[in-house]
Amino acid sequence: MSEPSDMLPGDDADGDLEWVDLVPVYEAPDEPSAIHVRAMLQSAGIAARIRSAQIAGFNGAFASAIGFWGQVMVPRDEVVTARALVADFVRDAERGGPSLRWPPPELDSGAREPPSE
Repeated sequence: MSEPSDMLPGDDADGDLEWVDLVPVYEAPDEPSAIHVRAMLQSAGIAARIRSAQIAGFNGAFASAIGFWGQVMVPRDEVVTARALVADFVRDAERGGPSLRWPPPELDSGAREPPSE
């Protein structure tokens, strides 16, 4: 049986509440990356949710231990579509498209303001 945090309330055809199993489709290295991917999936009409693997007060220690900050999860019936969208999104980011990291490399020198032109 799924854990309650791996489920999402949804409506069935009669308007009654039913629980939908959620499946991870992306392991985010940090919170901004998770938010970017969730927003992209939501803009495609997929009910994506973020599940953080972090514990308050440990300041990212678990991300180092398990290799990711958290997961972006989608309903089981959307997994194939979501994984394809995530793969395209990550590939585009690696080719210089939308960045999944914050701050972007040009701001990572300690400055937090965008470079002036």
